[in-house]
Amino acid sequence: MPEYVVGEQRGIELVNIEEGVYEATFKGIEERSITVDQEERKILEWRFSIETENSEVVVTGITSNKISVGRQPSKAYKWFCALVGRELKSGEKINTDELVGTKVLVEVKYKKLRDGSLVSRVVDVKKLPKKEVKATKTKSGKDVSTT
Repeated sequence: MPEYVVGEQRGIELVNIEEGVYEATFKGIEERSITVDQEERKILEWRFSIETENSEVVVTGITSNKISVGRQPSKAYKWFCALVGRELKSGEKINTDELVGTKVLVEVKYKKLRDGSLVSRVVDVKKLPKKEVKATKTKSGKDVSTT
């Protein structure tokens, strides 16, 4: 498991990419504290990289630090399930270091900040669908697979 270090509060990095669904690579999670209505809350900031025509863009998404399963699973639980590719059981431990590099689908939407600026945010994470492999026969009768 990664170790967390107390650091300076930092602002939100302004990244803009068109809204949509993208294939992305999981880069890691950082636990942060934010203040909402004068109350400090712990959150998880998830980082994903998206390859564009010109460069790699890192986008983030925010969830609570609660990873709970049940009738209404938490967003963090759903995102972890997408990363591991299956449903997780209560009490199961997750090593985020082992998940770095995992490919997933991320949904990106614009979020308006208090100062009026827009930032691209990950709002959902889904398991990357498996590629279909089609078996076909050549004229000679041999099976060949294509994707």
